[in-house]
Amino acid sequence: MGHRAPIMGNVDPVGVVYQGDRDAIFAGVKEAVGKSYDSPCGYTISTGCDIPIRISMENMLFMMEAARYYGKMPLEPGKFV
Repeated sequence: MGHRAPIMGNVDPVGVVYQGDRDAIFAGVKEAVGKSYDSPCGYTISTGCDIPIRISMENMLFMMEAARYYGKMPLEPGKFV
């Protein structure tokens, strides 16, 4: 599908972003980006569907930090091994 449309997703919103610590969030983002970083039409990191209403700002900031680390252009495929 990535050759036809951009891909978006899919970090587990509850098990990783809501309940996880920094390491779990980084691992979730790494896994998501690692599966899709080479999509010809692009890739956007996101939670799987919604963001839980009581999620901590700290965890959202961890997800943004991880996205900047793993999604920095040019991408380094070695980060996903």
